[in-house]
Amino acid sequence: MFNFSTDSFLQLGEVSEEELDWLAETLVPNEQVFMCYKSVRDSVVFTNYRVILRNVEGITGSAVETATIPYSGLIAYSVRTPGTLDKSASIALLVRESGELELKFVRKTNVGKIEGLLSRRLLAVEKRY
Repeated sequence: MFNFSTDSFLQLGEVSEEELDWLAETLVPNEQVFMCYKSVRDSVVFTNYRVILRNVEGITGSAVETATIPYSGLIAYSVRTPGTLDKSASIALLVRESGELELKFVRKTNVGKIEGLLSRRLLAVEKRY
């Protein structure tokens, strides 16, 4: 299980759904992908139901861990945009009974788009299911 107090996802850049060959078999009927981000080894996907985290571990990358956080499991989030000298933007997710998980994005990432989705889902402005 992910250790939310120590795990973080670094240098995530936006990619298309097609670039994540593992994703199709993970989705459930009627699940829609909104945004996908990937680093060299790790991925984060935001859908209409959940946040999917994929962590590739080990030297060979043969160990893979995938976790799901339904929006109902998120308590809060914070967003940090890059300053003049910062190389990345970040979003911290506070997960019910698990702690905080940090997602770091490449500088050019529009974290406002992610923040809008999280706001709509956490505040139940959009129907969750």
